[in-house]
Amino acid sequence: MKSIALVLTTALTLGAAAQDGPILKDPKNLSLRNEVQLAIDRGLAFLKTQQKDDGSFANPEHPALSALAAIAFQRSPGGENVKNPPAFLQKSYDFLRSNVKPDGGIYAKGLSNYNTAVAMTTSAAHATAAWGLVLLTVDWMDQRAYWCQIGLLAAS
Repeated sequence: MKSIALVLTTALTLGAAAQDGPILKDPKNLSLRNEVQLAIDRGLAFLKTQQKDDGSFANPEHPALSALAAIAFQRSPGGENVKNPPAFLQKSYDFLRSNVKPDGGIYAKGLSNYNTAVAMTTSAAHATAAWGLVLLTVDWMDQRAYWCQIGLLAAS
């Protein structure tokens, strides 16, 4: 579990650096750019081997962990995983969508705010019609009834 967290952190950090860092865009740093790209590729290859049959990358009770893996793939340099997501990444999105609850959250057990926030970050990075449907899973009447039930809105 710790190795997956380390790989996720490294892939997300190096992915951001490879996309935006001025040091890596300098032609003098071609060797550094190649080493960073190799590290990203190796980290993503490891993550891909960790995906389970249900589409999750770690404990299925915490979809945020799978969302972090999906974000690492989305942010890989080149953007090919966002433009044309491979089947394994679609499987991860399907897993996240399977955890959408009637209250609008995306979680399995506990840590509902954390899991939902991280999963929504994934959906924002991969804005498709399918994720749009996730955002609209809870229609206005169901949400209004829920808000009334918990006291955030007066029943009319």
